[in-house]
Amino acid sequence: MISSREAILDRIKAALKTPSEISVFDGNIDEKINKGINSVTPKELRPLWSQFENELTAIAGEFHSVKNVNEAADVVAMFMNESRFQRIGISKEAICSEVARVVQTKFSEIEIIYPDKLGYEERKKEYSITEVAIVHPAFAVADIASLVFLYDQTGTTYPHFLCDNTFAVVYESQIVANQFDLFGKIDRVQAKNMVFVTGPSRTADIEKVLVLGAHGPRKLVVLRIEE
Repeated sequence: MISSREAILDRIKAALKTPSEISVFDGNIDEKINKGINSVTPKELRPLWSQFENELTAIAGEFHSVKNVNEAADVVAMFMNESRFQRIGISKEAICSEVARVVQTKFSEIEIIYPDKLGYEERKKEYSITEVAIVHPAFAVADIASLVFLYDQTGTTYPHFLCDNTFAVVYESQIVANQFDLFGKIDRVQAKNMVFVTGPSRTADIEKVLVLGAHGPRKLVVLRIEE
C-alpha cells in the first residue's frame, strides 16, 4: 500500500515533468513593472483622487471633497453636533489646529486636546477618552486608499489610534499613485517611522467575529482640501 508521503512525492515528480506554460522573461524587469503600473494608473490629480475615493468607500471609509478649512470644519462640526461629542484631539500639524479652532468657534463648548501641552502619561489618558481626532497624513496612496503618516512630523501617535472617530485632512496635491511613487518621494530615514492607515480598524481573528476599533478608529473620514 502506497503511503501518503510516497503519493505526495509521486505528484511532485509528475509535476516536474510537465513543462511550464510561463514564458521565459528576457526583457528588463523594471521596464515591465513600470509599463504594467502605468497602464492602470491615472496621470492627473482628479482621476487619482477618484481612484482613492472608490477604494476607500469599498472598505467602509468616508470621503469628502471640501474647498477650504472652513468647509472641512463644517463636516467635523456636523458630526460632533449629531453625536453630541465635545472633545477633539489633534496631531501637531498646523492644519489640524486650524480646523479644530474653526469647529470651536461654531460650538464654544468644544475642548481641543493639544499634544504638546501634555506630558506622556496625561496625553495618553486624555486621548483615550477623546471621541474625535483630526490628523494630517504626509501622503494619500490612490491605488490602495491608504494614508501615510510620518510620525516624526505628527508629534504623537495617540490621535491616530486611541480616538474612535478620526478625520484626516489632506491637501489635493498630497496624492501619489502607488507605493512605488511614494517611496520615490521619501528617504530611508523618514520611512523608519512611517505607518499606513487603510480604512476603519477591524479584525475577525477571534472566532471570525468582526470587531471594529480593535487597533484604531471605528470611523475614518478623509477630507480632501482643494488648494
